[in-house]
Amino acid sequence: MMYYQTLAMELLNLRSGKKQVSYERQMSKLMKGETFVLVYLTNHENEIHPKTISDEFMMSTARTSVILKNLEKDGYICRIPDSNDNRQTIIKISEKGKERCEKFKKEMLQFIADVLEQLGPDDATEYVRLNRRVLDIVFKT
Repeated sequence: MMYYQTLAMELLNLRSGKKQVSYERQMSKLMKGETFVLVYLTNHENEIHPKTISDEFMMSTARTSVILKNLEKDGYICRIPDSNDNRQTIIKISEKGKERCEKFKKEMLQFIADVLEQLGPDDATEYVRLNRRVLDIVFKT
């Protein structure tokens, strides 16, 4: 047990270091905020309600509302009334939103590929395997 606590402390120290914070900022661009919502909308082109986005990403409805407002203002999404429920709106990604999302995904893919390439094929494969394993343990899938 002490061995795992020592490793846990080492991991916490690594994760709180300056280099890790910079790396996490790069990676988190994909995982939060406006870009995050655009990626989700690109992958789910059917009818999406704002509440679905809030629930899916565990964001408050207020945060979701601000994100959607900014995306709409920039022309990346449009809101249309839900024909089944006048109280609801449906969020759709625009062509401009799809283009922005694709550009961002390509940039992130290249960034991640560059990092994995520097690890080399064996370490890169092991890194991906371990990340998948950690997620499986944390989320018990």
